[in-house]
Amino acid sequence: MFTSRRLAVAAALLQFPLAAVAVHSAAAASSVGATGQVVGYGGLCLDDRSASTANFNPVQVYTCNG
Repeated sequence: MFTSRRLAVAAALLQFPLAAVAVHSAAAASSVGATGQVVGYGGLCLDDRSASTANFNPVQVYTCNG
């Protein structure tokens, strides 16, 4: 038979993977559809020159103006 300590350890071990999945899915959901300025070092902005979502688009770094 299981002791209460073994049951507590088993319950804690079973909860960890569930918490990890919840954190991962929350992080993935928050990054979908994000918009706004990307501002980096020295206050410079990063932009996609062709305003496209395809891979390997050229980007430009410029002084933020707004």
